[in-house]
Amino acid sequence: MPQADPRLGCLMTDHSTNLAMGIALTTAATATALATPPVRWLAFRLGAVDHEGPRRFHRGTTPRMGGVPLAFGVIVGVVCAWLWSAPWYVSDPRCWGLAGGAILILLLGILDDMRSVRPRYKLLVQAGAATCAYMVGLRIEILALPAGGSMDLGWFGLPITLLWIVGVTNAMNLLDGLDGLAAGVTILIAAALLLVGTGRGGTPAYVAVGAGATIGACFVMGIQTLRRRKMFLGDSGSLCLGFILANLALLACKHEGVAISPALPFIMLGLPIADTLASVVRRILLGRSPFSADRGHIHHALLSLGMTPRRVVMVLWGLAAIYGLIGLAVAAQPVWVGLLAVPAIAIFPGLVYWRLGYFSVRAWSDRRRLERILKRIIRRIRLQNTPGELHESARRACRLLNLDYVCIRRGTPLAPELERRKPLVELGRPGCTGEPKASPHPMGKGMTITAHHHTGAGPLVPDAHEAVTSPVLRALAGRVAAIRIEQVNR
Repeated sequence: MPQADPRLGCLMTDHSTNLAMGIALTTAATATALATPPVRWLAFRLGAVDHEGPRRFHRGTTPRMGGVPLAFGVIVGVVCAWLWSAPWYVSDPRCWGLAGGAILILLLGILDDMRSVRPRYKLLVQAGAATCAYMVGLRIEILALPAGGSMDLGWFGLPITLLWIVGVTNAMNLLDGLDGLAAGVTILIAAALLLVGTGRGGTPAYVAVGAGATIGACFVMGIQTLRRRKMFLGDSGSLCLGFILANLALLACKHEGVAISPALPFIMLGLPIADTLASVVRRILLGRSPFSADRGHIHHALLSLGMTPRRVVMVLWGLAAIYGLIGLAVAAQPVWVGLLAVPAIAIFPGLVYWRLGYFSVRAWSDRRRLERILKRIIRRIRLQNTPGELHESARRACRLLNLDYVCIRRGTPLAPELERRKPLVELGRPGCTGEPKASPHPMGKGMTITAHHHTGAGPLVPDAHEAVTSPVLRALAGRVAAIRIEQVNR
């Protein structure tokens, strides 16, 4: 077995490091493949499944909790590499901080896969995991300056570190929208970070082993999302991958082994960061919460341009690889060169959103006006007490959302020839030819909605999926149900 210097926390030779990384990659892939079938069965038993709906691109019921076999594979890979070599990373607290924080994030993701967790509680747990990582040394405390030298952040290092780790963790979660997208992007980012860390020297050996184990596990999980009997990463997988990548970037992107290069991590993780920043800005401009769900991410934008899901995944994989190559090119250059390269991550997303008309001032003005009108309708619906008033508000909302037909029922809608229940709300004619036809969408409290959407012209116009999941229809269904209950009680 190769011997290690306990003061360095890394293997003595590059050959032994590469061999340990290969062992971690192989055993992680094998363990992930073996653990996936039982976890898939368990996900069905626990109800951690993803149903088809307006915001989904799959059909049928698909299990989530893919983060469980992924984390199991990473742990097995790292342990096998440790058993083969000397215990070169046991004495380094950063290794245990990374493992402990990742397990905490994994538990949060499992709970979110089984039952939805509110965003504020998720942020609290993620901040706790990031604080644990900060306490053991996974932190941003010294920044390399463009003109040379470095700057000690002092106590500002804590909020900056938490913002980085929590931000990247959620960025990977937001990017996980198509089969194989998050797993493939993680493989490319981890490989780029591995090459950057190896080229800089002085990087702890467990960075190479952790990156190798992550690549092996993600390779298997990426294949699982493409199979017919697929299994999604879920929040347990995407959040865990984001946490791992955020901390690997802090360890690999050090300038001269001490200071963090301020531009390099942004370039290496350019795809999830650019997508998240665009999503936050878009939601704020629309007057929504930054944590609200929508269909405006970069993969949704490419789908709107007519690309197939598989082609979108291939394009974004290529984009992640380009960002990795840019990071490799500027890693050995002065810090100011990396800062000049940061705007490059916005070129491709900017072109996509420009092609969709997102830079039109009139489009944003019309959409803000639409949002204000819909909010007024929601407030009016909550105060109305007669079915006639509610139907008038519903007609106006459907006109604004380009809906030709809306039907809200209790329970799951049956075939037309078998349906005998009177709908709570029904507007328009079910035989209209509006396209696309939105599938029944669960609205909570045992109610579902079916709608025909007529596509509107211009950018930032609500599509069928956004229209069906509009808060207006949820408020309408809730108020109609309340009125029916009051009439029955009388």
